[in-house]
Amino acid sequence: MPTVILNASQHSPFWLILTNIILGAAVLLCLAVIVLEVLCEACAHWKRWRSYEAELNHDMQEMFASAHPPVVAARTPPPGVLSKLLEAVCRYWCRLSHRHN
Repeated sequence: MPTVILNASQHSPFWLILTNIILGAAVLLCLAVIVLEVLCEACAHWKRWRSYEAELNHDMQEMFASAHPPVVAARTPPPGVLSKLLEAVCRYWCRLSHRHN
């Protein structure tokens, strides 16, 4: 029975490199999906909090009408460019993943 002695220098590491690249890409894709989900949930939470705060300010103005604007509304900054971009990405992600908030 002939014995085959394999020399390590005769084999190409092509399949090992290809497998590592594919597994690395899969891990990066999974991490990207997780990060998108977390960011979209944080964005949705932030939007709900802002709407609750705006509703509370409106109710307080109706109950205790004054000549001065409320302090809380004055210190709430309008959404910035980064927040608008994040909301757009989240809307696209929800549409892509077939979810509705």
